[in-house]
Parts: sequence; structure tokens; C-alpha cells
Amino acid sequence: MSIPVEFDAVTIERFWQKVDQRGPNECWEWKASKDRKGYGKFGRWRDGRGFTAGAHRVSYEIAYGDIPTGLFVLHHCDNPCCVNPKHLWLGTARDNIHDMISKGRQRPYKLHQQPGEKNSNSRFTDVEIRMIRAEYVTGLSQRRLAAMHHTSQSQIHRIVLRKTWRHV
Repeated sequence: MSIPVEFDAVTIERFWQKVDQRGPNECWEWKASKDRKGYGKFGRWRDGRGFTAGAHRVSYEIAYGDIPTGLFVLHHCDNPCCVNPKHLWLGTARDNIHDMISKGRQRPYKLHQQPGEKNSNSRFTDVEIRMIRAEYVTGLSQRRLAAMHHTSQSQIHRIVLRKTWRHV
């Protein structure tokens, strides 16, 4: 189920004024406000309330109609600021992830699951984890260890109880 979208002529004209329309098969670049990932942002009104919508989503809606609830508007061209309706297609969250991985914009999920310091999100090394556990055994409190290692007491708690970093 989707919320019906209706655009008046003024809104449509205001939208296309913010687009650099090149050839019919080229990317049409959004010239106005963008988010930190490069996707265009367009201010809209619905039910008397203003909100910001993705410019690529608005372009899709103008060209093809409503976007069913739960679906994403994806780019064939892999250009976040492109709003050419010919470059846009609907897909599920799974389609979006597969598209992202196939285009090399994200490492496969399994690489994020690497244990310990091999994980790109890790804040500690294996040596630091051993040190934290050794310091805890000597009687230092979890709160003091958290302050020493610039982390939270709850993180230290998970480390010393081996709820995390079990492999070390």
C-alpha cells in the first residue's frame, strides 16, 4: 500500500528547475541541496506538512506514479544525484543491498563479521583486550578501566565477561 502522490504544475516546474537535463539517456544531475551521500533533497508538502524527500524518489513519482510502501528507488547509473527517470527502478531492500555490492560500493556482509581487530569497526586490538582483562583481574574496576581505555563501562563489562572478543 502506498500513499497516493499528487503533484501540481508549480511543484513539478519547481522540481525540474533544479535539474541539469542533458541528453535523454545521460544522467540528469540534481543541482540543488544534497545529503552527505550525494542524493538530492527536495522540499515537499503532504497533508499540510512540509518534509524533505529524495529527489530521485520525486522524479520517479512524477514520471511513473506512486512508490509502493517498502520499495526503494534504485539507480541503474549508480549516480546518487541523477534524477533521470530512465535511470531509476524500483527494488526491495534486498535488491538495494545486492545492487550496492555488485557495483563495488560496499564490502560483502561477511567481511563485516570478522572477529576482533580484523573488523573495520573495531576500536581495540587483541593486545589491548588482553591488557584490559589482566588489569581487571588485578582489581581495577570496570568504571576505571573504561576511563583508562576511553570507552564505556558496559563495553568493559562485555569484554571481561567474554561476551565480546571471545576469540582472544
